[in-house]
Amino acid sequence: VKPLDASIVFLGTCSMRPSPTRNVSGNAIRIGREWTIVDCGEGTQHQILKCASHSNCARISPGNITRILITHLHGDRCFGLPGLMRLIDNAVAAMVNDPTGSKRKRAKGPKESKDDEENYNGQGSNEKIVHIVGPRGLRNMIRANLISSCTGISFRFRVDELWTERDVRQHQGMQQNSNGSAHFATVFGLANHPSEVAGMDVHPNPDSTWTIPTHPAGGPMAASWRLCAAPLQHTIDSVGYVFMEGPQRGSLNVTQALRGQLLTDENKAYQKTMGISNPLQLLGFLQKGES
Repeated sequence: VKPLDASIVFLGTCSMRPSPTRNVSGNAIRIGREWTIVDCGEGTQHQILKCASHSNCARISPGNITRILITHLHGDRCFGLPGLMRLIDNAVAAMVNDPTGSKRKRAKGPKESKDDEENYNGQGSNEKIVHIVGPRGLRNMIRANLISSCTGISFRFRVDELWTERDVRQHQGMQQNSNGSAHFATVFGLANHPSEVAGMDVHPNPDSTWTIPTHPAGGPMAASWRLCAAPLQHTIDSVGYVFMEGPQRGSLNVTQALRGQLLTDENKAYQKTMGISNPLQLLGFLQKGES
């Protein structure tokens, strides 16, 4: 079976208290050419930039970040979002203005290839969409940050919120928080950011999990992977994400020993009674998943 073309980079493992050598929470997952950021604490963009010059770190191409998944809305998980979005914006703009990469000079990481630069070559920045997913309230938080700081984003982004059953009931006016207050996401309403694509309020499945909508622009990862989420216990609404690879058809390693076992006189005689003239035909059946 072909090895999985994926890798993970730990950008921060220090939770809410960073140290001189460890940043707050952040992870980068590469599947093919696409990068997904899971949690984005303050300073995540700096950690990504450091990877470009670190000899033992896979280079993360900001222009190839297509998804950002937030587990919960504590600052150590999401305060780095505005900066990361600006980093992506700068990378996309550089690709659009210099598609061949001839004007860009920078240190190359050990696993960087020309393919990293080619993923969005020839595309206008309006064609790139970053898919952002997290608990209810994430959409308002991003809007407040970007709009109040007059931050423009040339690419488009979509924020899908994962609503709990309680969120759904509160939205329908059927339930308030335990202290009688409304959910903070409803305290104020903000208009869409100019670069924002209308997002989805994702309601839970009967088992309280969520099926993450596919990336609005599709892509190889969307075609062969599914993303799911499930609630986690914390002081505020929190979710964990599951990356589920679709079925992959591998190839059989037909060694001389295996051929010899299939072509023994005893096996040939038995297979003829089953209507199989050549035992090697069995390999074709197995390749198709038949038994």
